[in-house]
Amino acid sequence: MTERIERTKAYLKECLAKSPYFKRYPGKFSYRYEHSLRVAAIGAQIARADGLDEEALTLGCLLHDLSYQREFLTQEDWLNHGRESAALARPWLLGLGLSAGLTEELCYGIAIHVDDEADFEGERTALAELIGDCDNIDRYDSYRIYEVLES
Repeated sequence: MTERIERTKAYLKECLAKSPYFKRYPGKFSYRYEHSLRVAAIGAQIARADGLDEEALTLGCLLHDLSYQREFLTQEDWLNHGRESAALARPWLLGLGLSAGLTEELCYGIAIHVDDEADFEGERTALAELIGDCDNIDRYDSYRIYEVLES
């Protein structure tokens, strides 16, 4: 695992720990954080198998739900969380030293992972598309089914 991935894991955990929602429901914090780790592991495995940039896809997958650091009060907030996560991830990725082009590619993938819409122009590259695919692979588990039925 690279230093940038380790730093991003710590950053994600720190950001999510500040969430007012997770302060109220601390049991949900571990699910969201571990979900992001699982999505990143799925991304790393796919990147290795397909000859893609493993570090980049792992970083994008780790940050795909970064906006969970705030509270979602409406269904619209939830629908926008991909776009907000992309906006929050952009300065972090640039600060890690990723190129502007790679940063935008990952942010586009993060932005579209919820409802296939971004609030900026981007290209549907393999890396961008895979962020949402990896999220979907992990999302269909027993906890998610329980969570949907509960609501």
